[in-house]
Amino acid sequence: MACEKVCKASMIYSGVNPKNVHTYVAKHLPIIVRSYMSRDAGRWPKDNWMVEAIRPLAKKIELLSPSAKDGGRSPENCEYPWLSHDGSRVTAPADHKFDFDILYEKAGIALLKIVRQVATELQK
Repeated sequence: MACEKVCKASMIYSGVNPKNVHTYVAKHLPIIVRSYMSRDAGRWPKDNWMVEAIRPLAKKIELLSPSAKDGGRSPENCEYPWLSHDGSRVTAPADHKFDFDILYEKAGIALLKIVRQVATELQK
């Protein structure tokens, strides 16, 4: 949710009016990270390993949104319960084992720190 809100706030700050921020996370989160890293270093980062590591994380984060169902292949989301593919049972997000833990993903902790810092800056 924080990643969605940072993407939306960043887009609004830059003059873009996002219609559905849920489908913007995969595209804009790596841009925000790269911009933050370049601003912090005073230049574009020479080694983009972190931005490249964050791209698949951003896609996974985007797919956690209820409105991003990956073409119907992924009903799982982090906000609302969903029916199984055959419609026989309801699963709550708290009971579901999602396929990644951001704390153990490459560049995951760095992503969380950057999202927190950017969110703080956008509040000013």
